[in-house]
Amino acid sequence: MSIRHAAKGRKRLAAAPAAVLLAVLSLGASLSDAARMHRSFEAFKRALAERDGGAAVALLSAASLEEWAAERQLALHGSRGAIEALPPGRRLAVLALRHAQPVFLLRGGPPSELVAAAVRAGLADPEVLDAVELGDIARLAADRASGLVLAAGLPSGFRAGFVLERGAWCLDLPSSLASAGRVVTQTARATGLDETAVILNLIAAASGEPVSEAIWKPLL
Repeated sequence: MSIRHAAKGRKRLAAAPAAVLLAVLSLGASLSDAARMHRSFEAFKRALAERDGGAAVALLSAASLEEWAAERQLALHGSRGAIEALPPGRRLAVLALRHAQPVFLLRGGPPSELVAAAVRAGLADPEVLDAVELGDIARLAADRASGLVLAAGLPSGFRAGFVLERGAWCLDLPSSLASAGRVVTQTARATGLDETAVILNLIAAASGEPVSEAIWKPLL
C-alpha cells in the first residue's frame, strides 16, 4: 500500500468515530424533540383541564389561532353550502360548534382572545382529557410532526399536528383537523356513508344528543 493510500485510509478511520458521534447526536435530538412534543401535549391538556386560557394559547401555533377564528365565524354565520364545501375535518369542527352552541362563541376579540375565552369557558370534557394521551411521533419535516392520539390506551386513528415555532413544538389546529378529516374519509369509505353523514353520526355519538336539521342554520 502506498503512503498516499495509507494516509487516505487513516483519514477514513479517523472520520468514522466523528460520523458515529454525529449520528448519536442526531438521534438524541430526535428523541429530545419527541419528548418536547409529549410535554407540549400534556401541558395543553393541563391548560384545558385548569381552564387556563393564556397557557393554552401559548402552546398553540399562530395558524391555530387564525383557524379557530375562522371556524367560529362559520359556526356563527356560515351557510349550509359554505359548510358543506369545507374539507371534512373543518366541516366536523364547525358542525360540532353549531351543535353545542356554546355561549363563548358570542365573545368577540382577536383570535388569541377567542381561543382563551373558549378554554376559560370549559372547552374540553375532563373525562375525555383523562382518557387521551400521545403515542408515537412521526417527523414530517424539519419544523413539522404529528403524534398518534391514544384513547384509553388504544390508537384512535387521529394524529395531533405539531409545528416548531418560537423554538418550541406547538400544537397545530389546521394539521390536526386535516388528520380528523382523513379519519372521516376513511370511515365513509368503510361504511358506504357520505362524509357528512359520518360527521353527524360522530357528533351525535360524542354529545349523546341527536343532530337535527337546525345544525345547518347559522347561529346568528
